Amino acid sequence: MTALNPVYTIGDQIAEVLQLKQGVSAKQAWEGAVAALAATGIPEPERRAATYPHQLSGGQRQRAMIAMALACRPRLLLADEPTTALDVTLRQQILDLLTDLQRQNGMAVLLITHDLNLVRKFADRVAVMENGHLVEQGTVEEVFRNPQHPYTRRLIDSRPQRDVQPVRQGGEPVMQASALKVSYPVPIPGFRGWFRRGAFVAVHGAEFSIPRGGTLGIVGESGSGKSTMALAAPGLVPHEGQLQVVGRHWGPDTARNRAIRRIVQVVFQIPFRRCRRA
Repeated sequence: MTALNPVYTIGDQIAEVLQLKQGVSAKQAWEGAVAALAATGIPEPERRAATYPHQLSGGQRQRAMIAMALACRPRLLLADEPTTALDVTLRQQILDLLTDLQRQNGMAVLLITHDLNLVRKFADRVAVMENGHLVEQGTVEEVFRNPQHPYTRRLIDSRPQRDVQPVRQGGEPVMQASALKVSYPVPIPGFRGWFRRGAFVAVHGAEFSIPRGGTLGIVGESGSGKSTMALAAPGLVPHEGQLQVVGRHWGPDTARNRAIRRIVQVVFQIPFRRCRRA
């Protein structure tokens, strides 16, 4: 969000790189921008190229940045956590894309990451840092098979183990949703757009229940509607259907909503992202 210009579309920002570095025409640059987005796995790349950064999910913005970095086929790529916001399937797709570019152009990559599995799958050599010092270096096979430094051994042994206690059954759910639907207005091309706007449905009729003391994990690819549903849960975006928190519904009554919000807290993916309240 901080690296992309909020007043230019994604496609314009990628096309600018192609025009400045390759000297192509505006049309060729736009086509190259769409192709670069398609290469990173963004669905509907032509439509996404015409959108602004705030209209994309976190993972889609990250893929747009990757597309911008790879558009001109660099000789050296500095990749600082390039796949953090991506789901597993897209993460593998980006790694395959980087591998293909390495084979075609001999591109070198300096990969900054905390993901040991990513290092094991992608890197040739690994360097381990602790408190500003490189404490160990070697091939991936050597370091993972026989780590020498105590910090390296702690990293390799730090894989989390599942230890979740069973949830007590019965009682009223803390949160319950039925036929939950969230839509965003979108412009309609042509003269029809003068009189009305279309709608993009981000969440289609979701139903779920969270018991007291329980945890519901929502998973899906970037842009699948996870964050939108999370914003609907505390009443931060307009929604249709039934959504209850400890038996109370979100509604047009501001005072009533304020009472519900006293018992709900949010950890935002992007803390400074503005949300439209219902």
